[in-house]
Parts: sequence; C-alpha cells; structure tokens
Amino acid sequence: MAKFCTNCGKEIPEDANACPFCGAMVNPNMAVPFQGAPVQNVAVAPVGMAQGVPGNPGATVIVNNNAATRSNGWAIGGLISSIISLVFCCGCFNVITLIVSIVGLIKAKDYNGEGKGMSIAGIIISAIGVIWIILISLFFALGEIGASTYY
Repeated sequence: MAKFCTNCGKEIPEDANACPFCGAMVNPNMAVPFQGAPVQNVAVAPVGMAQGVPGNPGATVIVNNNAATRSNGWAIGGLISSIISLVFCCGCFNVITLIVSIVGLIKAKDYNGEGKGMSIAGIIISAIGVIWIILISLFFALGEIGASTYY
C-alpha cells in the first residue's frame, strides 16, 4: 500500500521521515492512505512543538518546518526609504529613515533575525545621507561666511 502525506496528500517514500514536497514531519503513526477526504483531528504546530496541542491533547501533531515567516516591515521600510531619501537628497527625511532602520534592527530579534541585514543596510545608507546633508550645509554655510568677508 502506498504512503501519502497527511498534510499535502502527495505520495511519499515508505521510509520518509518528512514529506519531500511540503516538509511536514511524517511518522508511521500518522501516515495514512490518502483518499481525498480531510484528515480528522489533526493540528498544525509551530516548529519545535512536537508534544501535544493545548486544548486538543488527542490531536495528531504535524510540525511544519516550511511555515511562512513574517516579514520585518520596519527593516523593509527603513531600507527602501533610505535609498529613496539618498537618491533624492531629502535632508531631514534621512534622519527619519535612520530611526526606522534602527527600530527594524531592534525588532529583528522578534522576527528570528529576519530583516537584520536590511536594517543594517538602511542604517548605513541613512547615515551616509545624514553626513552628506551635513557636509552640503557646511559647504554652503562656509561659502556664505567667506563671501561676506569680501564686502
């Protein structure tokens, strides 16, 4: 008799510990012949939770290692806005993007490290933008000072 994954319903090898298609953990107690009907009393648990499900202790637990991860919106927003502000030389907007990127870096631990690199890149790009605006401001300020001494 063929063995089918209880998560996606595809045929899997008899000796498989996990479904090669969806990544769901498979053990001999939960692999049942797939007949197109939904599997009863099954719960999907987060990664690492293989012992019971609160509120449904008799459920068969499927640990889904390919569960969709949340994206760190702060990191994405910080990176994109820092690039835009650098390209268009938006003075004080660089400071705002720097703050957003720093928040994205702090929140990266809440997202299992997701967005840490984007946040760091956003911080670097924003810092370059802030330094660039400061240098341009100093250049014009010193130019005005130098020009007023000739009068």
